[in-house]
Amino acid sequence: MSAVEKVERQASGREAEAGAKVSGGADGNAALSLAGLGFFMVDVQTKKLVWMESPSLDFEHIAGLNEANLSSALRNLAQNDQKQILSLIQHAVKYGTAGPVELGGDDLGNGLSLIATRYQAEGGRTFVIAVSGTDA
Repeated sequence: MSAVEKVERQASGREAEAGAKVSGGADGNAALSLAGLGFFMVDVQTKKLVWMESPSLDFEHIAGLNEANLSSALRNLAQNDQKQILSLIQHAVKYGTAGPVELGGDDLGNGLSLIATRYQAEGGRTFVIAVSGTDA
């Protein structure tokens, strides 16, 4: 097998693995990361979190659309960031909009700024969609 064939085989294997992770994120293996986060959506009734991570800033090669239970999706974030995200969601559910909140910032620079909006769907389902403050 030539070197080109080996590289192509490895690349297709990684693509298949990444596709499995994206589509299989509902099993709880996926976890939210602030690096590359584009937006997230919360289904308030089922407590599911769906989020998009940019491939350019994803260090674990799990870019794309991910889904997990809210508690397991937030497990890798700092406790303060978890509290701020939950507060953002609660405020959006109660008042319709929330934010901006800063996540992951430190002395060296700003973190990620998020704003959130509540959406009511037919049948009484409530969704909260949060986007980066620069994207809004």
